[in-house]
Amino acid sequence: MSISIGFYHKKVLVWLCLTIAIYFIISSLPSSIADQFVDIETIDQTIEIKENGQVVANDKKLNFAIKPLKKYDLFFVKILDEPETSYAFSQINIVFPKNIPLEKAKINPYLIHSYDPQTNYTIEGNVVTVTTGSIDPSGIYSIKVEIPKGYLKFGILTSFFGTLNNLSGTIWVLIAVLLPSVTLCYYYSLILYRKSFIKDIQNNQQLSLPPSSLAPALAGVLMKEKVDSRTIAGTIIDLAQRGLIDIYNKEADFSFIQKGQFTLDEADLIRNKNIRKFELFLLAKIFKQNQFKSTQEDISYRIGHRLFSDKIAKAYQEIYREIFSLGYYDGNPQEIHNRYKYYGLLTMFGGFLGVLVSAILTPDPKFLSLFWVAMMLIGELIIKYSSNMPILSETGKIEAKKWQAFKNYLSDSKPLKANDTKELEKYLSYAIVLGVEKEWIARYRESTYMTPVWFGSSKTNRLDIVSFSRELLPLVDWVSNTLDQAKTPV
Repeated sequence: MSISIGFYHKKVLVWLCLTIAIYFIISSLPSSIADQFVDIETIDQTIEIKENGQVVANDKKLNFAIKPLKKYDLFFVKILDEPETSYAFSQINIVFPKNIPLEKAKINPYLIHSYDPQTNYTIEGNVVTVTTGSIDPSGIYSIKVEIPKGYLKFGILTSFFGTLNNLSGTIWVLIAVLLPSVTLCYYYSLILYRKSFIKDIQNNQQLSLPPSSLAPALAGVLMKEKVDSRTIAGTIIDLAQRGLIDIYNKEADFSFIQKGQFTLDEADLIRNKNIRKFELFLLAKIFKQNQFKSTQEDISYRIGHRLFSDKIAKAYQEIYREIFSLGYYDGNPQEIHNRYKYYGLLTMFGGFLGVLVSAILTPDPKFLSLFWVAMMLIGELIIKYSSNMPILSETGKIEAKKWQAFKNYLSDSKPLKANDTKELEKYLSYAIVLGVEKEWIARYRESTYMTPVWFGSSKTNRLDIVSFSRELLPLVDWVSNTLDQAKTPV
């Protein structure tokens, strides 16, 4: 049983934003007017330089044609780049702002790979006119002008890139090594923090009864501090045990059958006294209104025809709200986990900017980019690790320690011999949310087992405990994972 909606992932949004950023940055790189001269015998072109540093040719802006350097502002533009056709003559008129003393500027036209590489220029007022003789098809022609500092008033972005471009190699190395190192230390501190939390709630005690009346979903969130597919799986089993739904397995298909007296209308929640709000949202995703049977095909369609599910998102939010209202968390779990995710996103974006800046501004070889790539990877790790960050209050830690003792009982390797396996079914939902369902079922391997009334199979009316677990757990896993993937991103 599988459904392919793997394209849903928060990283899709991240990489989409990065791709858009790449597009705009690449599109703003220094451009050339070389491709404007095709199938003409002579070149007569005017380029205008504005006071804010913008360069315009043929009503088109030449991005980054001027770079602010330490001692001067560099104007550089390529006129021809192996045009594959010859030109008998060229004249380029460069119009500068009137306040620039052109007699102090250093003007260097370059023409190479041509039989007649001679170039000349004249200055008249605020216009520099550069001329050449014939240009061969393999010729490369560019103009470079060193403009005195202080006359061009650049915008914020150009000034910023100019400042970066003027940084010394030592500073570049320090920045490229220091920032990724800081993010690595931050990630390592998160791991240590998580380990210390796990150590705080660990114990070797055992409780044979749940320490409180927490619903399975809430117990699982208390221990793992996040809602996941196991939370849904445990809730489905719990609903079946309480007589609200039946589960029927038929070869490669299955069905959920509505049994309890309840409605799927959120506004009619008062009538559903035996159903929690998050359970109602979950049932409303499995069943349609007035639908008493939902098959694997129905669920696949209801999930597959939409990228995200508001009902599953509401179910998750309601679980967080309910567990938070009990005082077990120092803050809203969803908000705190999202905060760590934002840190990870900022780290990824910072590393991404570092890669771009290193690729554009740093000298060859571009080995410093490797440090920024490492920073991006660390950001991805922080995002993945964010949902594991401990956020329990002191009250929550005390309660979690008790539930850890109950988990120890469920996962004990000693078999339980009993003629009545009602306890197995009663605590199965807890074992699922705590991740020890296989160990819990294995404890009853020597007991006589009767298939629960809420589960049916097309193979036989009576299953042994091994067959029961093999039929039930995979289908519940499929449903819970499918529903979990359909939650709306926060």
